[in-house]
Amino acid sequence: MGDIKKITLSTWCTLLRIILSPVIAVLFKNGYLHASFVCFVIASFTDVCDGALARLRNEHTVMGAWLDPIADKILLITCLFMLTSADIITNAIPYWLACLVLTKELLLLSGVTCFYVWHGCIDIRPTLLSKITTVLQVCFIGTCFISSVWGAAFKQIGDAMCPIVATMVLLSLLQYALIGLCVRKKI
Repeated sequence: MGDIKKITLSTWCTLLRIILSPVIAVLFKNGYLHASFVCFVIASFTDVCDGALARLRNEHTVMGAWLDPIADKILLITCLFMLTSADIITNAIPYWLACLVLTKELLLLSGVTCFYVWHGCIDIRPTLLSKITTVLQVCFIGTCFISSVWGAAFKQIGDAMCPIVATMVLLSLLQYALIGLCVRKKI
């Protein structure tokens, strides 16, 4: 891992995702659905870019390791609640799903914080299951966006994805809880 103060090109991609999250919500709230969707696509693409750039350019930094999952959470939770509360869309995300994702993220953040306070350092690495869950959430949000922007043709896809996303969120939380318990036993 590199210097915590070093801002690399991959870190700039991550920061762009954080910056775009409130922009997406403001554009959506003001009825600029197409622009909001385009910003969501760009923000989602930065998630692919930051990891690829970090690997290709060997730009692994402590700041990037911490900011990347935070940027993902900000983008996903912002969009989930935005699409939950919108009356102008045909495929609103169920409120319970947005609350489930928020609860999972708060539990993970609490666990990581407690672990850091008790043990000092912590190595943050996403699991394959959590990466798949994030991709599914992005696709689900994208499907809901498409449904709201271009009509209800995608509503059935979004409805079918909802229980799959919820299951993956729960499985990911369970996996991290088990990892946390195993790591704690080793210390």
